[in-house]
Amino acid sequence: MRQALWLLRQRLGDDVFTMDEPVALNGDRVSTDLDDLIRELDSPKMDPRRLDPLLGEPLAGLTVSDAPAWRHWAEDFRSRTAYRIASRLGAQSEVRAVQGDPAAACDCLRLALRIQPERVETHLALISHLLDLRAFDEAEEQIDTVRRIGDPDAARLVVPWEDRLRALRMSQVPAGKPEIHLDFVGRSRETSALTAKLRSAAAGQGQVAVVTGPAGIGKTRLIEELALVAQIDGVRVVRAKAHDAERKIRFGVMADLIRELLQLPGSAGISAASDEVLRGFLPSLHSRGKGNGARADNGTGNGRETPAAVPLGDAFLDLVDAVSGETPVLVILDDLHWADEDTRSLVSRVGRRMGNTSALLMVTSRTSADPQLQRTLEGLATPTHAARFELGPLQRADTEELLGLLAEFGSADELGALADRLQAVSRGNPLFLTETLRTLQESHLLLPAEDGRWVFLDTDIASVELPPTLRQALQVRVEQLTDLGREAAARLAGLGRPSSPSALGLSPDPEEVLNELLDAGIVRWVDDGRTLDFVHDEIREAVRASGAPARNRRWHVAAAVAVLGAAAGAAWWGFGGPSRAAAANALPHGGGQLWTLTSEGWAGYRITGTTLEPVAIVEPRPEGRGPYHLRPYPTATRPVVWMGQLTASLADAPDAVLIDSDGSERILMDRASDEVAGGISPDGQTALVFSDDPETPEYRLDTWLVSVETRERRLLRRGMNGAQWSQDGLRILGRSVGPPDT
Repeated sequence: MRQALWLLRQRLGDDVFTMDEPVALNGDRVSTDLDDLIRELDSPKMDPRRLDPLLGEPLAGLTVSDAPAWRHWAEDFRSRTAYRIASRLGAQSEVRAVQGDPAAACDCLRLALRIQPERVETHLALISHLLDLRAFDEAEEQIDTVRRIGDPDAARLVVPWEDRLRALRMSQVPAGKPEIHLDFVGRSRETSALTAKLRSAAAGQGQVAVVTGPAGIGKTRLIEELALVAQIDGVRVVRAKAHDAERKIRFGVMADLIRELLQLPGSAGISAASDEVLRGFLPSLHSRGKGNGARADNGTGNGRETPAAVPLGDAFLDLVDAVSGETPVLVILDDLHWADEDTRSLVSRVGRRMGNTSALLMVTSRTSADPQLQRTLEGLATPTHAARFELGPLQRADTEELLGLLAEFGSADELGALADRLQAVSRGNPLFLTETLRTLQESHLLLPAEDGRWVFLDTDIASVELPPTLRQALQVRVEQLTDLGREAAARLAGLGRPSSPSALGLSPDPEEVLNELLDAGIVRWVDDGRTLDFVHDEIREAVRASGAPARNRRWHVAAAVAVLGAAAGAAWWGFGGPSRAAAANALPHGGGQLWTLTSEGWAGYRITGTTLEPVAIVEPRPEGRGPYHLRPYPTATRPVVWMGQLTASLADAPDAVLIDSDGSERILMDRASDEVAGGISPDGQTALVFSDDPETPEYRLDTWLVSVETRERRLLRRGMNGAQWSQDGLRILGRSVGPPDT
């Protein structure tokens, strides 16, 4: 210490010290704000700019040459001070992230790394925020920095972040032909906050997030990005989307969610009461009669509310709790504005009680003036574990960033001029921006480059005519389709929900029409490639608006028009005769094909347009031993199946039979009674079978639900002697036997 004091006197001058023994500092000459700064580190109001003098090597001026004891103390003090500063900056970054400002969180962590560059946990925290911001290049630099530290544990810890970076980057690259694909930009605050809620839910603190905004603003893209993060983090994702055609179907979208949740591990852990409620709910969504908690409904969805929704909500929450107890789960309900009123009420009730689960319930909805919908959205966002995110338009800087990522420009001025024009036209709506860029592509001003980016040709952007509204931009794209493409799109719009290609009547060349719709960005595959839906609801509305009223009516009743066209003389065929009894069949729900059957071996003829194509269905059998009353049915998993009755001999009671498209036969029921197959669900999983009860004196048919794969059966309704599935597979229409003459 004496050596250090001697050196200090020599360097600073004798007047700094007031005494020789003991030594004291002259307070008028020496002052420090170090203690104040250390205290500020414990305050959330610390200004990071106060740290500027300390960046690099904090307190480096404390060291004095030729004074080993002093240098040892100074190094230790500097190390402890740097650790406190970096730790406080890390805490500050967490506060900024929770406040929804991930960019500020990154700034704090960058400062911390300038002070302690080899602190691995700070690097990992910065990588996490950078990935949330989709700042992939800087995240990759941070990963490389961690690897250069040379610590084996650090190299192991960074591996999951490398995998996540790779997965996120792959999600940004579209496959196939060149297509306008915008990077995910301008939603950093929302992404960071939603990611934090997802991780809170995974830690056992259930969360609710409500995302609202106008059409095309990016609600679906935001939930897709969060779903990707969830999958990378090991969180299961369950998603259902409401459709405008289901607004009159009570609890329609809830049935979709429940079916998805029941497929997950842990679903068997629900209570017996919940199991009973869900099993009673799934077979049919129409009213189940008085006295069992269902509501009286006149078919409009506006019936009087009864306690039926309460046990269903409790059972749904029990199911979410059971599934998330096994593995955290992200439950997404997209487009709540299309859901029925009962679903909205049930979701609001469930949202208030999500806090004890390990799930994040995420709901999206368009901004609407509907007071009932507004009450639902406000109720969902009220609990402390809930938050609402209202998506606004992209800012001009966001538009310029998107364009810079998408394409190459000759100069910054050229990029800025295009950003100004597109921001003014699209008003920050991402869907409108994409459609406007499509216009530039079709005008050959935006050309694909070999590296996957685009090249913008130097031109006077102010002279280029651009569509003034989103609807007009979409209608231009629809009008560029062929007649067959527009017809198929119109049928899909008329159905109002995802549908299989067979329901759209894609003829005479189904593959060509389908590829046209996919390549034009009109439709996309959903449900793991089983059905088609519009890329966006606004495209559906543009398709509907593009046709004349008479054509729109025809699209909604395509099956009826096909029959009327044939009856009017479009084509006629003659069948039958003494040994060839004939039956005519049309595929249910306007499948686009007509069939005629002859009893001689039950040969079939498929009629498409004016073309008649023979199809062998069943090989000839001896008289009285074979199938009859066959009818064709399309399904999502098979082109067509044939259902009817099968007998082994004239003396045997007929059994219900399903004949697959390859000719294989499957007995659905073989009771000692008459059975006939009456239809199959659109997914091809469940058959309707009508069977009489041999234990009753009178002849009466009952309706059963039979699993096609396992032949497990369940009585649906006694006395119901005819029934058929609705096209969406959610309802069954039947007729029941009543008193005489009714």
